[in-house]
Amino acid sequence: MRLEEVITENGAVIIEPGEKVEAGSVGTWNIIYTVGEKGVAINGKIRITIPFGFSRPKLFKLPWDIEDIRKGIGGPTEPGYVSVKASNPETKLKLSIPVIPKEKVGMLEVWGKNLFITIKDAPLREGNSVVVTYGDTSFGSPGAVVQYFEQTVEFTVATDIYGDGCFYLVKNSPRLAVIGRKVSYFVVIIPSKIKEGEDFPITVVPRDKYGNATYKYQGMPQIKSDEAMRGSFELKGQHGRSALAKFSSSGTYRITAVDKDDGIVGISNPIAVTDKDNNDLNLYWGDLHVHTGFSDGLGTPDEAYRYARDISKLDFAACTDEDNESEIHLSDEEWELTKETANKYTKPAKFVAFPAYEYQDHGPKGTGHRNVYFMIDDQPILRHRDGVDLLGLYNRLKARNALVVPHHSVAMGASQVWNYHNPDLERIVEIYSIWGNSECRGCLKPHIHAGYDYEKSVQTALAKGYKLGFIASGDCHAGHPGYSDWLRWFRSYHNGLAAVYAPQLSRRDIWQALWKRHCYATTGERILLDFKLNGHMMGEEIILPKNTPREIRVKIAGTKVIKRVDLIRNNLQVYVYKGKSWKESFEYIDREDLKEEIFYYVRVIQKDGEMAWSSPIWVRPQDSLSAKS
Repeated sequence: MRLEEVITENGAVIIEPGEKVEAGSVGTWNIIYTVGEKGVAINGKIRITIPFGFSRPKLFKLPWDIEDIRKGIGGPTEPGYVSVKASNPETKLKLSIPVIPKEKVGMLEVWGKNLFITIKDAPLREGNSVVVTYGDTSFGSPGAVVQYFEQTVEFTVATDIYGDGCFYLVKNSPRLAVIGRKVSYFVVIIPSKIKEGEDFPITVVPRDKYGNATYKYQGMPQIKSDEAMRGSFELKGQHGRSALAKFSSSGTYRITAVDKDDGIVGISNPIAVTDKDNNDLNLYWGDLHVHTGFSDGLGTPDEAYRYARDISKLDFAACTDEDNESEIHLSDEEWELTKETANKYTKPAKFVAFPAYEYQDHGPKGTGHRNVYFMIDDQPILRHRDGVDLLGLYNRLKARNALVVPHHSVAMGASQVWNYHNPDLERIVEIYSIWGNSECRGCLKPHIHAGYDYEKSVQTALAKGYKLGFIASGDCHAGHPGYSDWLRWFRSYHNGLAAVYAPQLSRRDIWQALWKRHCYATTGERILLDFKLNGHMMGEEIILPKNTPREIRVKIAGTKVIKRVDLIRNNLQVYVYKGKSWKESFEYIDREDLKEEIFYYVRVIQKDGEMAWSSPIWVRPQDSLSAKS
């Protein structure tokens, strides 16, 4: 939420050139501010926010060491050098970039680096102009480097017209569309489960070397499958990068898209083709943790859902902007828009969006970050900043069809994250996101949060008896649900995904599957994972006679060769299956007598480092007391 008011009397601003610009390119732009009817007084200021990901603005400070300039490390020779001039020759302009303590940068400069222009000697009158040249090459700077991810960005302009420190936003600050570059690889997306003889869509997404979807590619890749040689695969039609096909026999397959002229190849996620009479659950993919410009991310919920549905080809998603202690929290008005947008994009059998937000309790005794999801739209936002503590949140969410999902539990500011738990609301945990893996100490893809503490890992919660299924999601702040590795201005791990077994694609069905913990987590690849214990699927709680063997069956189809599968029992690795192919399966029988409640889950690791985690299955002996809650 931006707290500053937008007015029209403080002028207008444009950017030149205003054309689309390629990610990672270098350029020079003039930001031209035309003064409004109120003018700008002496000691008044103009503030321009250079979007994160672009070169930080650099100034020419005098006196300057000529040797630094010759070495190419001086301000005017660096990417992002800025100069400024006023149309009124009597007005002098002072450029400044305030130094903000590192610990406060995240709150005070959420969308970019702030550049201030102070008016000196003579005021600016209506019609005067100020031209800021960003990426000025006059003294040897190469220009300004554009951010590396696609996004429409805003160069936000505000004015302190009276010099009293009160800034007003200029209406319609200029925006630039950052687009992808030349295609580097294909991402081929197909459904994960279909029935034999059923038509299914194939989508080929061309992406550039930075991972951006790019529209520069206008070719028509050849789509094929090894099953075509055996007569099982039929390509029914293709229009550009979209196609329709079917498999006539059951099995697990992949699709290949090839452009021989450009030497580009993409292999799809695996697809499980079942018999026509098979009534197994379907498998759907989503990203339930997305930030937009309504808090500390980029873009709008509308843009995020379009990207999720049309580019990432997700089945479900949720924008989870933050209730936090800073001035960038989700406002009441934005919460209403968030709910309206989720309802707008929810179309049964096509796409599902959940109204959601992120509840935050920071500090030395903080209970951490939890996302709150609602099944229906007409629900309130309950904020910690408004005095609702975690126990109060639990109490007020009763009977509201809510899910509360903890995430990055190992991060700082969450010392009491597992001190509280409500088993009716907290059914799942986000085990992985763009920030890293919260599973356990010594895990692969460890967390990048400063001050992380694996004493607060997901395994800690499981050891306390909390019955939590696993999902992964993005926590992306760059507005790209389902496919991103950007946290506004720096790169991290790749976006995680939540996989859900449900009968149909509807809000109610996805919701109930999450509540039942019929779900699993991946680090972004659409890995097929089937994990059963004595016929019971992941997420379930079962009771067995204490001398009953536990027969565990695991089937995996990866996007690359499976390196290994770890079977975890009560947080200990009890078996390792070593893979050799992209399709693997195994059985394991645990014959030890059941003496107390135990849980099992599997961790899948591909040779390329991508991972998946099943939700646990809990087993307790028949004569035991009820399971811990």
